[in-house]
Order: sequence, then structure tokens, then C-alpha cells
Amino acid sequence: MNPRECVLETLHHRPPPVVPYTLSFEGDVAERLDAHYGGPEWRQRLTQFMAHVRAVDTDYKEQLDDMRFRDAYGGIWRHDRRPWHLEQPSLAQPSFDGYVFPAAETLFRPGWREDGHGIIAENRDRFILAHLGWGLFERSWNLRGFESLLTDVVAAPDFFEEALDRLTELFLVFVEYTAELKADAILFGDDWGDQRGVIIGPRRWRKYLKPRGPKSTQPSTGTAWPSCTTPAARWPRSYPTSSRSAWMCWRACSPKLPA
Repeated sequence: MNPRECVLETLHHRPPPVVPYTLSFEGDVAERLDAHYGGPEWRQRLTQFMAHVRAVDTDYKEQLDDMRFRDAYGGIWRHDRRPWHLEQPSLAQPSFDGYVFPAAETLFRPGWREDGHGIIAENRDRFILAHLGWGLFERSWNLRGFESLLTDVVAAPDFFEEALDRLTELFLVFVEYTAELKADAILFGDDWGDQRGVIIGPRRWRKYLKPRGPKSTQPSTGTAWPSCTTPAARWPRSYPTSSRSAWMCWRACSPKLPA
């Protein structure tokens, strides 16, 4: 059974011969592991179950100086801190008056998509995952700042809903463009909760975020499958309390998961 088949077995809730995984490292962590193990040979022991592609620059950065950059939505960030620090959000008030969202096409990267076709051709035995970055909740607080957005959820719910709707429409275009790659899955990542549970509470999560997650996958597939990093989480009953969840839409060209 090749790596892709192992992933598909897992998605079908059938025991695979080995548990598939994917690893990524921030900064110089991989190099520090090289030093710890006395060389890079440890990397050869990892099985690459997935290959990763992108077609949209959802993480666009306009460098302003040595410490700051502007994102595609107008927010200014400090990258000399860990994690990145949102210094100036795009919106000072819970209102879109005078604000213009970025045109989706400005974040399309035809060269990346073309490279993606090559990566897919070279990795037929691996599960192909197309990345679209942060999801609806992450981007909504990027617009206002984390504390301000949490206040808006309670004090300005109409604005919060408008923000989610506008972002959903933008994400639909991103999915359409990415789906041309015909990857096995398209991934959005969203931090909905922390160790205590859902940040905005289960009731508000079900009202605001739950209906819009599947909608953002509809151009490419009729099925949305989430991935939760909380080991004990069971889908769908307990996903509102997962510490991190991600919407994945499987098989960009077909609504059915491969057997």
C-alpha cells in the first residue's frame, strides 16, 4: 500500500498498515535537529505521505521595513515577534464603510499552479493537499484584531456576519481557482478554540461558523471533511470543542471520496 492509499484508508475509517502523518518545521528547527542527531540522515527515515501545492497567495506580504509587513487585507504586522503580532488591523471600527476587499485575482499565482501540476505528476503515490491558508475565523479577526473581533461577536453581530459572508465569497473564488489543480484535497486551517473549548462558545460557533464552512467548499465538491488535532475529538459530535480544526474539501473534481 503506497502513502496515498494509506491516507485514503484512514479517511475511510479503515485501519491502515501505518498511521499517515505530515511534518513541517518553523524557522531553524530542522537544522537544530540535524545538529542534535549529528546530521540530516534522520530526514530520510520520514515517509512523505502527502505532497503539498498552492495556487493562491493567501499569505501575501508587502514588506514595509525590517520588522513590519502589510497583508493583503491592509493589516500591518510585526514579524520580529513570535508569533506574528498584528500591530494595526485593517478596520479600526466594526464597519466596512470605505473599505475595499482585495480582488481575488490579485492573489492568484499562475506560476505556482503550473508548478503544482508538476508536483502532482511527480507524486502520484502521495496524497496531494492544496493549501489555502487561514480560514474564516482567522481572517475575520485579522481584519479587526483579536480582542476587537471577540467584542464584535457579542456587541456587533451583524458586522461579524457580514465579515464572514464577504470572506466566504472571496474564498469561493480561491477554491474555484485552486480546484483546477485536481488535488486530492483543498485545505483551510482555522483555530476555533483553545484548551478550554470554543473561543466564541458552541452556540455562536454553530450559528456563525458552522454553516459557512461547508459553503466555502461547494465549487469543488459536495462533501466537506474536517480534520481535528484533538486526539479524542469525534466528528461531528464534539468538533466545536476541538482545539484546532480545519475544513478540507476532498477530490476537487468529484464529490465522492475515492475508494
